[in-house]
Amino acid sequence: MTGCLLSDVPCIPDDVGLGDQRAAVQWVLDHITSFGGNASDVVLMGSGSGAWSVGAHLLKDGTGGPRFWSHERFAKVILMSESPFRGYFDDKSHELPSLLKCPDGGTVEMLHCMRTVPSREIVRVTSEVVRYFGPSASAHPSVQDASGVTGRRFLLGTVSNEGTHLLDYLLKTSPPDADMEYVLPQFLNRIYHIKDAEKIVHTFQKTIAPSQNVTASGYSWAYELLGDLFYTCPLLRLGRDLSTKARNLVFGYVFDYQASFALFNDTTGAARFSDLDFVFGRPLDGSRVASAQEQDLSRRMIDMLSTFATTG
Repeated sequence: MTGCLLSDVPCIPDDVGLGDQRAAVQWVLDHITSFGGNASDVVLMGSGSGAWSVGAHLLKDGTGGPRFWSHERFAKVILMSESPFRGYFDDKSHELPSLLKCPDGGTVEMLHCMRTVPSREIVRVTSEVVRYFGPSASAHPSVQDASGVTGRRFLLGTVSNEGTHLLDYLLKTSPPDADMEYVLPQFLNRIYHIKDAEKIVHTFQKTIAPSQNVTASGYSWAYELLGDLFYTCPLLRLGRDLSTKARNLVFGYVFDYQASFALFNDTTGAARFSDLDFVFGRPLDGSRVASAQEQDLSRRMIDMLSTFATTG
């Protein structure tokens, strides 16, 4: 929550969460040789919001001061399932001061007041009242920023059903008889402030959905729409801009295997983050009951990423 907090106090920068990430990477650069690594060849890797953060750091580098994320240090980058071009929900951190009965406006008085609030009250407010936090508008890169990222190699990955978790959330929080054609545009407009949400949903249903196999739930079109809108399309846009406008070498993959141990039972494809089980060897370490085919797939995923990290 405080990582996305905005203030007008000069000594308190905005989006300090991104600053924390940079400090962690600086520690790696300072100490990597002690672990046998090379400070001039560090691979940046992120999945989901981690991929958003890595991309935002690269695209915003140098816009407010000296360059830190130079290609001389970070020539190879792996981004999985998200892009800094993805729009986050409207930042809610500005609502916190009033909910905590503190002055608002990003003043010194506001910060002093919030520091006196018991932590349990902050937890209550952020879990019951304001549940959504995202980076401020100043942290969001623009599509023009991609032209400043040069001389790197990127591996961009996505799964075939990125929208699983979003639709499952909507189904769990909506009445059993809710019409998703109505609920989905309301969700897109209220949480993400997406303009023309009704038109987007209607157009998608008429042009894309008829060509799809409908699942038992009848919502395969909604899975696909949410996945394309928030994850797949922004990632493809990033890859296109990095390769055509900025002289980077871009590789990509689509993970489309539904594991036998998958948490989601939907049959439309691989659910969000399901590729991570295979990247981190879960079928091989005994934490999953996996088939021989799944163990082989995990080995191939590990080999793909490690080869890219080594040679690009």
